[in-house]
Amino acid sequence: MSICPSGRLQKKPDLIISGINYGANLGRDIYYSGTVAAAREGCFAGLRSIAVSLALGFAEEPKVIIGTRLVTFIQKFLPEFERTSLPRAA
Repeated sequence: MSICPSGRLQKKPDLIISGINYGANLGRDIYYSGTVAAAREGCFAGLRSIAVSLALGFAEEPKVIIGTRLVTFIQKFLPEFERTSLPRAA
């Protein structure tokens, strides 16, 4: 993906993956989550978008381990996401 000098993308992305957010983003949390808002705005713009959040509980792991686990999960999840036909935003 290349960005022109104005800071805008030169072409629309195929997919927006917003996150990582530390927290589950469940229930009312989605109303003030920046992670969910970014995916929602992508959807409103007609782009396929997903928000990725992580609920750790009280255990703290180094960010590198968390990031590695999340990348592994997303790599496994994306093929299924690509096979799924999700409705577009109105």
